[in-house]
Amino acid sequence: MNIGFHAGRLLARWKRTQWKKRYEKNFPPFPSNAETISKKFVYYTCEEHLPELILSIQSLIRYVGRPEKILIIGDGSLSPQTLLRLNQWNPVIQAMNFSQFLKPEIPSILQRHWNRGDLPGKMAIKLSVFMSLPLEGTTVFLDSDIIFYPGARNHGFFITENRSGIFYLRDCGFSGEERMIYNEFEKKNPVNSGFFVLDRPLDWDRALKRFSELGDTFVWFVDQTSLHLAMHDSHAEELDPQRCVLHLRDQFQFREDLIPEETVFRHYVTPVRHHLWKRN
Repeated sequence: MNIGFHAGRLLARWKRTQWKKRYEKNFPPFPSNAETISKKFVYYTCEEHLPELILSIQSLIRYVGRPEKILIIGDGSLSPQTLLRLNQWNPVIQAMNFSQFLKPEIPSILQRHWNRGDLPGKMAIKLSVFMSLPLEGTTVFLDSDIIFYPGARNHGFFITENRSGIFYLRDCGFSGEERMIYNEFEKKNPVNSGFFVLDRPLDWDRALKRFSELGDTFVWFVDQTSLHLAMHDSHAEELDPQRCVLHLRDQFQFREDLIPEETVFRHYVTPVRHHLWKRN
């Protein structure tokens, strides 16, 4: 038995439970004296991931700065009470469920899946959110399990400076809808959909064409696969994987493989999310 692994998960579960009890009625105060940054941050989340969302926003303010706006888009599960609490937390925050956010011109091949209520329907919603992101200036999209670290102050140029471009987070392996990929070359430099930076629209033509060819049978990461194709068709730049961390090397370890002073952020995907709560 891997005692360290199981002990780490138990500790993380306990810390998350204690956090929820402590902030059951009021969120922790916004970090003060943060530098203002002229970018919009758009979170995509659900009711279940509310604790991770709050930790992520706190780390953003502390180590990156205070954005001009933080949009929080729910997958449809955010309750009226949660939306009210988020909107009252700080003036820079605007929270809503996806139905209030999506552009009316989203292609019908996506719209017809919004009310399915299953996993493919949720993927179609998230892809529609990608295509509805505001592009006046620079927009940073992120999932609620992104945590920023002190390295963002020195290495987070793509979110702290006025540098134009499209940036993506490299996945630790291709995870997508294989039927949308025509050859092994198209799997190169896999894109993770949990974090990216836009200053102009993405080229969605190839992605939507291949999505339409699936009909109603798509089952696995069609949102991430579509983003993968669109990012590469738009000549996006890969973020430094040593600073913008997404790996599973420490999945079965008690100790996290991360140096905060050299790290801009880490995406704590499900297999390593216990490290998020052990550290925070």
